[in-house]
Amino acid sequence: MAINFAASLKDQILEGASLIDEFEHDLDRERNADILIRAYDGTFTLQHVIRCDDGIDLTEIENDTGTGMITLDGDHPAAPWAWKLRDRLISGQKIDMFVLFDYVGKRYSARVDDVVMKVDDLGVVKIELMLEHDYALLKARTLWPTPTTPAGFQPIKVFLLGGPADWAAATALWLNLARAHGNPAGLGWTTDPISVTTADYRNWPIVIKPFSHAQAKASGVVSGLVVSRMKSWHEACADMLNDANVTTVVRRYVRGDPLPWPGAVLSYGTLVVSFVFQGALADEVTGGLFEGIGQLIRIFLNAVVEGIGLGSPLPVETGEQPITGQPPPPAYFQPGTIGQVPDHPYVFYPANSPGIASFEAHLRNAKYLRFTTGGHSAPGVNELLGAIVQAIGDAFAAIPFVPPLGGVADALLKPFYEDVVLAFMTVYLSNRAQSVSKFGPYETFLPGSDKAYTLTATMVLRTAILAAATKFSAAIEIVDALPWRIGANGLGDMDLGTRILMQAPVDWDNRIYSQRIKKLQLVASPGSAPTWLPTVGAIEPGEDAFAKAMRHLANLVSGLTQLGLF
Repeated sequence: MAINFAASLKDQILEGASLIDEFEHDLDRERNADILIRAYDGTFTLQHVIRCDDGIDLTEIENDTGTGMITLDGDHPAAPWAWKLRDRLISGQKIDMFVLFDYVGKRYSARVDDVVMKVDDLGVVKIELMLEHDYALLKARTLWPTPTTPAGFQPIKVFLLGGPADWAAATALWLNLARAHGNPAGLGWTTDPISVTTADYRNWPIVIKPFSHAQAKASGVVSGLVVSRMKSWHEACADMLNDANVTTVVRRYVRGDPLPWPGAVLSYGTLVVSFVFQGALADEVTGGLFEGIGQLIRIFLNAVVEGIGLGSPLPVETGEQPITGQPPPPAYFQPGTIGQVPDHPYVFYPANSPGIASFEAHLRNAKYLRFTTGGHSAPGVNELLGAIVQAIGDAFAAIPFVPPLGGVADALLKPFYEDVVLAFMTVYLSNRAQSVSKFGPYETFLPGSDKAYTLTATMVLRTAILAAATKFSAAIEIVDALPWRIGANGLGDMDLGTRILMQAPVDWDNRIYSQRIKKLQLVASPGSAPTWLPTVGAIEPGEDAFAKAMRHLANLVSGLTQLGLF
């Protein structure tokens, strides 16, 4: 049914109202469907459709592994099947089990990691299936330095790939999937393998939903750099994707599903990996590779000027981004669809919103005005001083009967000149000093890089500056569909990774916080409707973001060290 624009205005309004009612009715019918729970064996053959679960608790984390649990009564047919490992092995089902949960357009797929049997004093048996989200399988994929050669011969010491962040991460994963499972048939010669839609992936357990380098570049996603020397894909790529506002989505392809892309050739049970760019609005980071390089240059120049005793001439941190005053995108004028356009979020929870059942926010204040790192002189400094000392010592050889003394002088004076000049680099944040108290923490030393005035040392400073900035996070319990809905594939306004706008539910804070959903928890039990518990913001409550950032940085530093970029 469509609106007849040739009709009278009254009839058009009535037809429009009827279409809206029809759309809302269909949407409510699909959203009110029960959670579909299916258990598969290791060959991805359906074994049980679970309807009588005692409760589920599922957690999904952006670009990381969530966990879950489903509790079964002991007399449920799936309970003995899950417990009898040997029976499954003898029957050819393999020992692995997978459980899929379909609800409001979302699919949570997980491998059973542990089976727990509990028997109380009355003999009542409960079986708990402890689940590990399928994202964990990406942690079990290693990026080899040279994925096209055997392990015993790795001529390229460090795997290095730059480009749009999602494309670089996807291509790095594809190359190592090809290493493990062979090139897919029908691929042909191409410099952009993840753009090919007709390859035969039936032998691959994990595939990447195709997209091209040109598409990634046109989307506006920032550039990134994958660096790995036998690191897992997650270790090498997760921080880069978080920095670029890209969400990794994994979804099992099972019998009854539409093809994940037109012309796809793959087996049932295959894990399809896709990457969703959530828009260019930043939380607390300054952007991707090129934006980051600009900030690295400012930090380096500041450190050089500071190193010779002058002040900090350039601002390092960036300010807030306006998100108002932008025209609405055309997608919002399309009838019969819901869902946000990344750079134009519309989900907003004002302070008095009935959609927030509970609210717990953390506002972590910025700290440290001065950041210092290093310990060893910049590359070439010690060598230059040594050469000068040896040259002066050897000059004495011009005196009759005096041998060259360069080597002796260098050996004696080396302890006095080595790691004395340009051995430390420091940055003072003059703009942060305008907003924090002089009575607070003043400075910190960063052990992430030993050699000063290098790329690694500058990156250590940048990471620390961002990690110690003011951060907002909130854990909220949302009343679904009041008014905004959590869901996917046209059944929800927001999902994992989506940016939402909110105010603290108090009358004395009128700021609007713009953050993305970093974690989703779905809790359901008999007799109660499923409840969503999203966590938004850059950090989890109680987490030391500064320490976490420095730990993550160590992964990149080790790769750069292998390249010689100390």
